[in-house]
Amino acid sequence: MAEDQLLTHNHAMAIFRNSIAEMTKDSLLASLPNDVTIDEVNSLIALDYGLAMTVTVCKDSRERIAVIVPQTATIKQFKKAFQRQTLLHLKRKGESRRINWKYYWKSYWLIYEGIKLEKDDSNLIDYGIGNGAMLTFAKRLQQKGRVKSYNAQL
Repeated sequence: MAEDQLLTHNHAMAIFRNSIAEMTKDSLLASLPNDVTIDEVNSLIALDYGLAMTVTVCKDSRERIAVIVPQTATIKQFKKAFQRQTLLHLKRKGESRRINWKYYWKSYWLIYEGIKLEKDDSNLIDYGIGNGAMLTFAKRLQQKGRVKSYNAQL
């Protein structure tokens, strides 16, 4: 390739953004933000084909984060997807705080209809979680060196 045909990084990114903007004119992709990631596009396509589901996590009474995961996702895979979606959500809000996820998962249970999602290797479907399900958090309580939890929903 000749030197005059090489693109600068900024020019290549501009071409990429324009291409994404053209693709998102499609009704399936119209709701995507301008800084959409390839994972978000792939997730929406999988959702449209019935290969994925949307599970919403209610972090508190005001904030909800929708996470798209494969129909066969495990609790561990869901947690990873939630982490990615949360960081992306914070970035889009202009926040740059770091989250210690190891501490986070040791401090909180994911809850679905009053049931703790304890086994990371279990599938979401094993707990009856399907498309449109709502998960919440419950604080794990420390008691004499052991972790104890309660099933109250936040």
